[in-house]
Formats: sequence, structure tokens, C-alpha cells
Amino acid sequence: MVLTRRLLYVALALSVVVVALPVAWAWWTCLTLLVGLVVVDMMLAGSPRQVRVERVPGAAVRLSRTTTAESVLHHSGRRRLRGSVKDGWQPSAGSLRPVTPVDIPPGGLRRVSVPLRPSRRGDLASQHAGGPFPGPAGARRPAGGAPFQAPAAGAASVPVPQAPAVEAAEAA
Repeated sequence: MVLTRRLLYVALALSVVVVALPVAWAWWTCLTLLVGLVVVDMMLAGSPRQVRVERVPGAAVRLSRTTTAESVLHHSGRRRLRGSVKDGWQPSAGSLRPVTPVDIPPGGLRRVSVPLRPSRRGDLASQHAGGPFPGPAGARRPAGGAPFQAPAAGAASVPVPQAPAVEAAEAA
């Protein structure tokens, strides 16, 4: 379980109540409220285990040119997923915006585009994608390892071919 600032602010507000009323029942009441809020929030949060990633094959791109890698997120859960997705491109892929905010309705899908500017030649592939999907108060469900996996290797590759010698000679 991961907690965010929103839940911290609720805990700070409840601590003001505990300081203002220094009796045992106020402390226990605030603690029960906070734990109850975390449990309800985790139940309202969407599950990242119910997200499937489908890669859209991209075209070849020249070295240091910009391209876009696209993925489609299929959500089969019953709760809306709000959060962000980070596509796991290696650093040499030059991901210009690796984290993308998403809002996926129950049973829906969203297309996520990540601009890339490769800095080395060869096939580049993203093997995983993941992200936090907190509930309304900021608590996140545990994902049990990687939240969701991309398809097999090669399905998400962005080939960066070496420029032919003829083009290199013409440029000189």
C-alpha cells in the first residue's frame, strides 16, 4: 500500500482534533476514522492487475529523429482507473514524456502515445509499463509485482536503422 499527500493532509487534520481534545476516546476515534478511510479508499481504487497493454507497431526511424510509440490500455475492471502510466523505455530510446496521465472508464480503453528520440542505432523495445492508480483519497492498491506487462519482446520495438553509406557520402 502506498499513501499520497491527500491522505497525509487528512491525517494532519485528525491530529489537530487529537491535540485539541487530549482524551483517549478522541485518539481512538481519529485512528479508527483514518484506518477506515484507507480501507474504503483502497476498495474504491481501480486494480492495475486488470489492465492489458497492446502495443501498436511503429515504423522505422532515423537516428536522432522523433517518432511516437503507441500503446493501447484495455481495462477489464469494474472501477474507473485514474492515474499515470510510465512506459518502460530504455534511456537510449530518448523518451521525451515517459509518464502519461490516464483516465480509463470501466471496461474501456485508452491510447497512450510516448514521443521518442533514439540516441543509438538498433532495435529498441519497451518490455513493461506500469503506473499508480490511487483511490479518491490517495491510497493505492498493491499491484503484486509489475502492475501490467507488455507483450512479448519485439512486439514493441522501434527499429532505428543505420543510414546507408550512399546517404552519408552525399551529406559530406
